[in-house]
Amino acid sequence: MRRLIALTGSCLAILHGPFPSSADAQPLFGNEIVHFAQGPALVNSVAVGSFRIRLGQTTLAQVMSALGPSKVVETGDAGDYLARLCYQSADPSNPTYLVLESNEMGGSEYVMGFQISRGDARRDADLPCAALQVGAKGIVVTPGLELGARQRRLLARFGPAQADSCGFVRYAHGRGLGRTEADEWTELSVLDLEFRADTLVWLGAWKVISR
Repeated sequence: MRRLIALTGSCLAILHGPFPSSADAQPLFGNEIVHFAQGPALVNSVAVGSFRIRLGQTTLAQVMSALGPSKVVETGDAGDYLARLCYQSADPSNPTYLVLESNEMGGSEYVMGFQISRGDARRDADLPCAALQVGAKGIVVTPGLELGARQRRLLARFGPAQADSCGFVRYAHGRGLGRTEADEWTELSVLDLEFRADTLVWLGAWKVISR
């Protein structure tokens, strides 16, 4: 599997490669080279109320039809292209932010990844966020994987990470999905977690299927 690294001071920035990313949310790791462990994606979707957004299947247009209009912000081109769509929970104070992303492999159409955070620590001033009708508790990835979760509990649940340093933990998985006469299909996925004082404060998940 691909190993993706770039030096940034005392830590290594693990680049997303085929995955969407934004500079303000780029995870940093210690002196480790991240590899893709064999296995399925740990996260395949995120639900907002009764609407479930499935990575690689749900379009940005379907999201806006279900959750309400929001501005799609596009940056970069070719391999650096990224389309982002932001929503914030209906909590009157300290809202939760959900950023949905599509890269070149998503054709600026399909949601390939998402980020969840709270407060202004990871807010991008250039990315406007539309208000949701649901509160933070209505944004659900999978039971137990939520902002405020304890690090020990999550690490015990997901097992050894592929990288763990500088407050970030990365799970990177890959698996073959079979082949046709001409192509072999592969699923690559990443789950990034940021902890502060043993508490989850940010998470990002991405998944691509390539040939």
